Amino acid sequence: MIINSAAMIYFSPTGTTKKVINFIVAGMGIDNNRLIDITSPKIRNLNSYIISEDIILIGVPVYATHIPKIVEPFLRSLKGNNKPVVLITLYGNMDNGVALNELYSIAKDSEFKVVAVGSFIGEHSFSTE
Repeated sequence: MIINSAAMIYFSPTGTTKKVINFIVAGMGIDNNRLIDITSPKIRNLNSYIISEDIILIGVPVYATHIPKIVEPFLRSLKGNNKPVVLITLYGNMDNGVALNELYSIAKDSEFKVVAVGSFIGEHSFSTE
């Protein structure tokens, strides 16, 4: 499979998840990509989102060992259509918990083809003023 485009879907209140996803896509050498920042409720409240890119990356921070509950309805609304997806979680140097498993379950239920997962340590939301 040739991958020419990527959709990067992320929830990133501190900006760390966004940075990690951008680094991953840069490492993949994909220039044709689209950022879908679901940090804003305005984007999450859209009724449907069409993903036409070749691969999707979904990244979220870990909140108390789980994915942020406010993003779950949006993620469950996505239609994977058997497209490859890379799942990413970031945690604040404490515990990744079950967040990656939750994200995996949502991706499978939404009919994505999970091809890679990764969990990274990032800036904790309480690390700066």
